[in-house]
Amino acid sequence: MSVQVAAVGNVEGRERSLMPRLLLVVLAATFLLHLLVVAEPFGRDQGIFGYIAQTILRGGVPYRDAWDHKPPGLYAVYALAFALFGQAMPSVHLMEGIALMIGAFFLYLVSRRLHGDAVGLLGALLYGVSATLLFEWWDRGQAEIYMGITGTIAVYALLRGLDTRGNLAILACGFFCGLTVCFKPSGIFLVAGLGLALFLFYRPVGVLGALAIGFSTSFIPLLASFAANGALNDLYQAVIVFNTYHAR
Repeated sequence: MSVQVAAVGNVEGRERSLMPRLLLVVLAATFLLHLLVVAEPFGRDQGIFGYIAQTILRGGVPYRDAWDHKPPGLYAVYALAFALFGQAMPSVHLMEGIALMIGAFFLYLVSRRLHGDAVGLLGALLYGVSATLLFEWWDRGQAEIYMGITGTIAVYALLRGLDTRGNLAILACGFFCGLTVCFKPSGIFLVAGLGLALFLFYRPVGVLGALAIGFSTSFIPLLASFAANGALNDLYQAVIVFNTYHAR
């Protein structure tokens, strides 16, 4: 019996030691696969986002100096891609490849927490492959790519908070929920859903305050930047007022 137990323990130990290596393979494959689309040209939307990103890098302000109605999160991503890799279309695809690796990693963490290592690895693999192969050029560089990643990180932070009963993870959950809204207004439903989950499974009302504080904190740099440039009303008119009519 002791020999059998030792054998089972050895097998489980080998599986645990193998899992990080397999995860690295999946993450590398996610990025390398995305290099297949690095030469794809921008669509109309991506061209708008890229132009606004260039405006930001020249010292301009979205909505005042170059107009669109998306929240500013995506313009910041494009501006970062241009700053890091050069002001060219492949830069955005490289940034997206890096982002997809991050998304695959956190999807692995969420799935592993809920259903174990094997399911976590499979989920990361399916996400990493499908994010490139199942979508076309029009879907590249869109807000949904990035809000899916920040949303997944928020879910992972929520699960950590439920495990540890600590407010720090809940603050992080709220913060990444806020970043999700910075990519698209519909991200507000994420914080509502996770807030409901906290209420049902955590119970203490104070923890909802931690979620709200984290959520609010994510907007401070954004609002401070627009206020410093005298463009808060431009932000409000484009993102709130216009999108209220656009959604009808």
